[in-house]
Amino acid sequence: MSGPIPIAFSLSTPCRLLIVVTIALVATAADSVAMSQAHKSLDRRSSSLGEIASESYYHNNVLLVDDTTNAPWRRGSRSAHSDCALSLAAPGTRTRNTDAYQEEPVPPLLTFGVIADIQYAPIGDGFSYGGVPRYYRHALSTAKHAAEHFQEHKVPLVINLGDIIDGKCQEVVADADTSQQREERNCNPGRNAVLEVIDALSAYSHGDILHTYGNHELYNLDREEMGSLLQIPFVREPCGDLVGYRSHSVPEAGIKFVVLDSYDITIEGRCEQTSAKRKQAEELLAKHNPNYPENENSPEGMDGLQ
Repeated sequence: MSGPIPIAFSLSTPCRLLIVVTIALVATAADSVAMSQAHKSLDRRSSSLGEIASESYYHNNVLLVDDTTNAPWRRGSRSAHSDCALSLAAPGTRTRNTDAYQEEPVPPLLTFGVIADIQYAPIGDGFSYGGVPRYYRHALSTAKHAAEHFQEHKVPLVINLGDIIDGKCQEVVADADTSQQREERNCNPGRNAVLEVIDALSAYSHGDILHTYGNHELYNLDREEMGSLLQIPFVREPCGDLVGYRSHSVPEAGIKFVVLDSYDITIEGRCEQTSAKRKQAEELLAKHNPNYPENENSPEGMDGLQ
């Protein structure tokens, strides 16, 4: 994903909920018109910073009526930075986007914020691997904007879906101008970048931030350090590998969030010599990815699992 997608949800339902959170669960669908077709009672209210640091745009629209095709924040490509609020209503509750009717709307059990793919790096503007313009430093101010939004609306919980920093943080040392600067920056620039984003997110203090992690964290940090910085309670399995499965309960709402570790079976951050999980990942890649091991990130010939 190309930039942070902060969202606030309100859940209205008479039953107890079990919500499963994965790194790409909500973030992928949150800015998609396809989501409106699946959830006819979905209302989206958003305000976003423009991709260019000197520009700031604000918009309000209903997701079912996509009337922002020519809005400046969509210029060239969909904005990499957006700040949204979604209201999920119980069946039968009257909303702006449905003719369903209920005389007394059901109040939400819980409102929570979601932010994904901040991908901050202390480097100049550039392009993603797919050629999309990227504004790495500007992501920090966007993260703070999202935190301020959640604080203003007093949401009791915020979920970070991962990729809080970008893998290109490691280019900071390589791009240092002098040997002295290289030495000064030789401490892990990814760690410093995480601390900068945490500071930006500290504008939100009304509740907890539940962090997950993505591949970009693994490009910069090992799981031990990541767990310490982001308060992810990794557990060491009998095989010796750390995993980040956990749950977070909101008793007053009768809701439990279950956080899945999408990088359980992976080659990222797993010891090449001793990790059983890395070996399992290598076997899966060899079976299903024709570009492995030379260029496993290439989409060439990747039509999905058969």
